[in-house]
Amino acid sequence: MAHINERIRVYWHEEHQHFQVIQRLDDQEIDLSLTAEEIADLYRITRPVDKHRLTTGLVRILINIHRTVQEKGRNDIHVNREVPEVCGPQSYHQLSNITKLRFHGLIAKMKDDDGNHKKGHWLITKRGGEFLRGEIDLPEIVETQKNRVVGHSGNPVGMARLKLQPVEFEHREDVQHGPAPIIEQGGQARFI
Repeated sequence: MAHINERIRVYWHEEHQHFQVIQRLDDQEIDLSLTAEEIADLYRITRPVDKHRLTTGLVRILINIHRTVQEKGRNDIHVNREVPEVCGPQSYHQLSNITKLRFHGLIAKMKDDDGNHKKGHWLITKRGGEFLRGEIDLPEIVETQKNRVVGHSGNPVGMARLKLQPVEFEHREDVQHGPAPIIEQGGQARFI
């Protein structure tokens, strides 16, 4: 048992794998217990959704990765070491926005023979190749929560449209935050 303060006590029930939270209000004790799954659902519901636009700056990074893949003859690139060798020095914003390409499904982390991620190594996905060739358009915005894609929004954008715009990057303050998407089923709020 742990005492949070004189009004709240927390118990861990090993048998049922949940915390029991008792809050004392006036002369009554109220059971505020939640299972681990309910706590996780509550966290997901209250966690904000981040929205990341597909910008010309991101596409230029993708183009640089593609040039490096062609130069090296393999689709396994260490972005911080090999892209600057082929394409020249990369800006802080270019290197720090690599993950946004992953959110859009254009690149993926490279894995070794044991299935473990190779630190700093990326590959261009089939979708990334189709986008670079102008074969597909993508939703302009990808919505993420806890580093996972939870949705897409915005107008479709293609390679031709993005290449005509000046280079731009989203700075941290430009990332849009919004409430987590929630649907109600049978009177119960559920995370999508």
